[in-house]
Amino acid sequence: MGYVGSSSYEIDLSSFQIGDTLNLQIIHYKGCKPKLLNPYTGHSRPMVFKTLTFASWGNTLVCTSYERKGNGVISIEHFEYNSWVTKQKNPVTPKDTLFTYDLHPFSGINKYRLKYVSENGEVSYSIVKEHDFAVSKLNVNIDKEKKKIFFSEEAEFALLNDHGDIVYQAFAKELDLSELEDGIYYLNADNKTKKIKIRE
Repeated sequence: MGYVGSSSYEIDLSSFQIGDTLNLQIIHYKGCKPKLLNPYTGHSRPMVFKTLTFASWGNTLVCTSYERKGNGVISIEHFEYNSWVTKQKNPVTPKDTLFTYDLHPFSGINKYRLKYVSENGEVSYSIVKEHDFAVSKLNVNIDKEKKKIFFSEEAEFALLNDHGDIVYQAFAKELDLSELEDGIYYLNADNKTKKIKIRE
């Protein structure tokens, strides 16, 4: 906490857990009302996530939260290719406190988080949860004669052109390249990027 005569103060809340009850009382002189710089840390935070766990069955993320005021939108984000990518969005009401999501993880460590946006545009994030789902490494086989890409199993992937625009995106076991124009493409699959050249 700052010096009593200073113009700003900081309160260390690291000893508290999410969901703990915290009563904050601010006493000030008349005409000197303080401003709370990070209001979402306190009781006015639009959403507080209670638990975030991976279920023992399948590839499923389970989240619980406390009830809140107003409606909003909750989305699940997956950290892939060095950025957070939104995988699913759902509108929620104040009474919705249990959420489950079916995941399509890649091999190795996966990172997930939940994002909540209230009707007023206020944003809350859950903690980041990491997990290794013991998914086998994806093998990619490019058949130049058939102009197809074959995966060792069904996988989520995206094909981008040399400008970084997504040309095709799906969850499948193969990708047909025959309709694509000649050029350089990039295949994002299993959290790895592979450069592909297509020629007649």
